[in-house]
Amino acid sequence: MDINRIDQEKFIFASLFDITNRLQVLGDRKLKGTGITTRQWFLTLVIQQKQPKAPSIGECAAMMGTSHQNIRQLIKRLEKRGFLVVKQDLHDLRTQRLYLTQLCREFWDTRSSEDLVFINEIFNEFEEKEIANFFGYIGKLRKLINR
Repeated sequence: MDINRIDQEKFIFASLFDITNRLQVLGDRKLKGTGITTRQWFLTLVIQQKQPKAPSIGECAAMMGTSHQNIRQLIKRLEKRGFLVVKQDLHDLRTQRLYLTQLCREFWDTRSSEDLVFINEIFNEFEEKEIANFFGYIGKLRKLINR
């Protein structure tokens, strides 16, 4: 039986939700005992990628596809842990910028090899060409939904 395009699209759409949820569960298991969640890890990654300029709360919310309120909850937990500092923008007092602390950087540095193993375990059955294609497809999808 052939599956038509709309059925394939529905399957892909639903699968992306499923994969996201399962990756979060796997990530939280790997981080168990650290006091950090996968969502908090994701926020630190977003902040790090925006360097050298510290991102605003709004920029992080947009990059993570979530609300300011959700980001603020993550910020509160990361601040309490000593991983994050929030400072007023010098040029726009309405904007708050997010800075990772040295403690945060050291924490992730100590985990880097373990985290690479985790990522490799997820993608180890993909060939180089499949990874390159997947990377391109994800990039294209992100551009389309961020219009």
